[in-house]
Amino acid sequence: SVNVRGRSADGNSTYNVNFGYTDEEGFVPGNGLERINFGVGGRTKLSNNFTVNSTMNISRTDYIAPPISASTGNGAFNPVAGQAIPVSSSVIGHVFFTPRSVDLNGLPSSNPVDGSSTYYRNGNDIQNPNWTADNAFNGAITNRVYGNTGVVYQLNDNINLSYRIGYDIYAEDGSSGQNVGGLDGPVTGGYRTFTNTNTIWDHTFTVNGAYDLNEALRMSFNVGSQLRRNVLDRQGVNSLNQLVFGTFRHFNFTAQSPIQNRQEQNIVGYFGQAEFDYNGYLFVTLAGRADAVSNFSEDNRSLFYPSVSAAFLLSDVVPEITNNNILNAVKLRAGFGTSAGFRGGFPVSANLDLQPREFIDASGNVVSTNTTGIQLGNEELKPERQEEFEVGTEIKGWNNRASFELSWYRRASTDLIVRRPLDPSTGFGRTFTNIGEVINKGVEIDLGVDVLQINDWNWNVRANFTAISSEVTELGEGVEEINIAGFTNIGNFAIEGESLGVIQGSTIQRNENGDRIVDGQGNYAVDQSNSIIGDPIPDFTLNTSSTVSWKNLDFSFVINYVQGGDIYSTTVSGLTGRGVTTDTEDRVQTFIFPGVQNTGTNDNPVWVENLQQVVNSTYYFGNVAFGPQELRVIDGTAIRLQEIGLSYSLPQSILENTPFGRVRITAQGFNLWYNAVNAPEGSNFDPNSAGLGVGNGQGFEYLNAPSSKRYGFNLSLSF
Repeated sequence: SVNVRGRSADGNSTYNVNFGYTDEEGFVPGNGLERINFGVGGRTKLSNNFTVNSTMNISRTDYIAPPISASTGNGAFNPVAGQAIPVSSSVIGHVFFTPRSVDLNGLPSSNPVDGSSTYYRNGNDIQNPNWTADNAFNGAITNRVYGNTGVVYQLNDNINLSYRIGYDIYAEDGSSGQNVGGLDGPVTGGYRTFTNTNTIWDHTFTVNGAYDLNEALRMSFNVGSQLRRNVLDRQGVNSLNQLVFGTFRHFNFTAQSPIQNRQEQNIVGYFGQAEFDYNGYLFVTLAGRADAVSNFSEDNRSLFYPSVSAAFLLSDVVPEITNNNILNAVKLRAGFGTSAGFRGGFPVSANLDLQPREFIDASGNVVSTNTTGIQLGNEELKPERQEEFEVGTEIKGWNNRASFELSWYRRASTDLIVRRPLDPSTGFGRTFTNIGEVINKGVEIDLGVDVLQINDWNWNVRANFTAISSEVTELGEGVEEINIAGFTNIGNFAIEGESLGVIQGSTIQRNENGDRIVDGQGNYAVDQSNSIIGDPIPDFTLNTSSTVSWKNLDFSFVINYVQGGDIYSTTVSGLTGRGVTTDTEDRVQTFIFPGVQNTGTNDNPVWVENLQQVVNSTYYFGNVAFGPQELRVIDGTAIRLQEIGLSYSLPQSILENTPFGRVRITAQGFNLWYNAVNAPEGSNFDPNSAGLGVGNGQGFEYLNAPSSKRYGFNLSLSF
């Protein structure tokens, strides 16, 4: 990357130009990314009270990767059906399934006659991961332009008028495909191309002012209006049934279907803010904003949300409490704020799906159909509203070498918008609805200490502690739970009285005393009804960083610690279930599940301690991997060396006869070590690999790609 900046001799004009290039190759075959970005900006003050400023950024990103889909190892996985079905391919899932004794890179991955996938199993019923890497892909080329241009007119000494137009336009040309001959995904071959064009225009007009109301009180304010327009247009083609192996062109496929989607949203907002400064130690801010959105029903499209905050410098008012060696400054603050959230798309309307070529009748006539879409429109849908109250303090001491910040907040989210599954008997599959209220409470502590400042030595330590709790306090009349992510039989749910997003799934059956029930074969009996099996929200997170400096040499590191947070992991359960980790090395030992067995009848049960033994494979494969889903939940506690770096700046004496003003050399490492405290040691599982992509889902991991260590060398030159 290169950055050039400067200013005119009179100081009235400034400019900035930057260029960057990135080329990355992933550790998964066929994975790579190339990015080019260019930016230019400037500001100039004219002699007629006008000031003009503008920035523009251009980027091009080219990304390609083999498919990595949710999986349990023997094919892409659909948790709704609970079995492997051809949804899409998964490189990582098939690698994790393959025994380590199989030489994947030494055995052929494709049939030399027709190019289809071959695998070591007699039935050839698993797609070879090398075949997937060679014959399936997902990619996108994204061109993006974004920036803004603004004009400010100084009306008088106290008031100025400003107008700013902002834009963000990107075109994403995406493609995905797989050759014929696979066993997952489009087994007859598939090819998909699409172009997403997203355009955002933002117009903001503001009146800004500042006045000294008297010798002690100063006020500044701004009022204005904003218009934001967002248009997403998607056009593409999806093709199936490949004719010639290896050719990805739509004419090489016998079945095509269009991909078309267009979404528009306009938001008109009016806002105002006033800030008061009393003698430099008391600050009060009052603000309010009203927004109206175009894609909600007329009765529910507007929302007003105010806010107020105050800060008080106690040490300025009562200087007697300060002491250079102990206490230097004390600041108290409190605030109440509100905000709104508007979902895009068309959540309030029920749509009609047109299929112009549904089928051809016996006479050769094309029959078209109109059908209701899968989504039920909700005209009563309201914008999301958040109310947050926060109090805190900032303290500095020890000659300003130590700082302490404490914040506590309570955030109430009302009418939170989620997508809710519907019973198919309604004629629809889903709808958008509002959750009555979710309460989040949190505390955050920041601590910084310059431990050592002697001669050429400096040592500072910084720590950040965050703890968050969540509770669904209201769902709405007649609603007991809402599936907000995942699937109806395993997913994240909103349940009144529980954290937002608790994980529900099948559990071990229990008797009236809460004892686990073991069946007649010695396995845990499964209760298929949904129950809470985990909470993905961590108890707390602690980040600690430290830097030690000596002359021109700096050594720094960042350590991250996460306590708690449940994860439904198919990597851990799959690997232990199939016996491919060191946690299952004892192959001859038998196991007895803790629990009870019923020696009576169903009507008159007699519970006795379970003493029935099961073999290794039954214990791990039949129960941990494919038994009750609660057995696949692990605690996500982890400690991690997030970052480490060593930097050296060349002395100025060396640079005197060079064009450089500064030369800095840095060696860095990222994610070099971690310990998932409560995960089976042999699984080498990293909780950071958990993820379901973009959305409300959290705490799920379906054989995701493992995390990686990263080493870097950086050379920074300043002229």
